Amino acid sequence: VMSTSSGEITEDTGDMFEGVIAEAEPGNFNSLSDDQSSFDESSPEFGCKPNAIAQGKVGSNTYLFVTLEEQGGFIALNADKRDELRFALYFNNRNFAAAIDTVSAGDLGPSDVVFGETSNGDPFLVVTNQVSATTTVYTLTEDDSNTGSQIIPTIFVLFATLLLSFVW
Repeated sequence: VMSTSSGEITEDTGDMFEGVIAEAEPGNFNSLSDDQSSFDESSPEFGCKPNAIAQGKVGSNTYLFVTLEEQGGFIALNADKRDELRFALYFNNRNFAAAIDTVSAGDLGPSDVVFGETSNGDPFLVVTNQVSATTTVYTLTEDDSNTGSQIIPTIFVLFATLLLSFVW
């Protein structure tokens, strides 16, 4: 994370993302966004390739949402303490067992992310996916009933983007 005023690095997640992915998806660690059987092929060049970031408040906490273009999905970091980002969630609806050119594959190549709130204040996240040509809207809730705060994403709307190609 860089300061917008000075450009200075204020927080470095180091290998946090890779550690999270290695634990959550060991058989698909650092896969490429356009190849379902590319275990660890992304590591030498990009790793999971964090791509876009959005900030928003869910419940009582402020989070940073970071898309992972190659691996897929997004990571949420609790940003309540300015000098200490804490891992909150890794969520990926990619299905590595499905053929890449089918809807069953889920979202592939998340690129952009936008945080917003509905007119009644409910938080949501919009993620666009360049490889699968999909856009997914997640509603976000916070569950702090057990062991501290946890974000719970729910896929609210999934719709495919119509791609048109022109032959000149």
